[in-house]
Amino acid sequence: MSYNSSVYNDEYYKSHCGDNYARGNGWEEVFARLAARIVKELNPETVLDVGCAYGYLVEGLRDLGVKAFGIDVSDYAISNAREDIRPFCNVRSATERIAERYDLITCIEVMEHLSPDDLDAAITNMCNASDLIIFSSTPFDYNEESHYSVNPPSF
Repeated sequence: MSYNSSVYNDEYYKSHCGDNYARGNGWEEVFARLAARIVKELNPETVLDVGCAYGYLVEGLRDLGVKAFGIDVSDYAISNAREDIRPFCNVRSATERIAERYDLITCIEVMEHLSPDDLDAAITNMCNASDLIIFSSTPFDYNEESHYSVNPPSF
């Protein structure tokens, strides 16, 4: 792993995610709305959220009956998933092979945290595990110390 997973701890989630990234600060609702839109527009049966953090999207999708799973490099983040969701979220890097196939993979604000050398492996893993991917990554946040691969939209 080319990045230090211990960076993604309590302090990181309190200070690097805009508002304090914690239960009760509105994040569950943000991801519940995203989950509802995913279900309405794409209706997947199975979803993998790569870089799931606290599992809010997995939670929102599972609450709607989708077989959703998450992976994240941070043991701290996974330990903060809702208790009933935690069994569906695993500590694993996006650079590790994804053995299962999914109707949809989501990867929201994750790839910029990987080194340039790890991007191809992570993208290949996702593409090999699903034909449909929702992907977003910041194109301009060069000052965030945990961002190793910020690329403009043309990339």
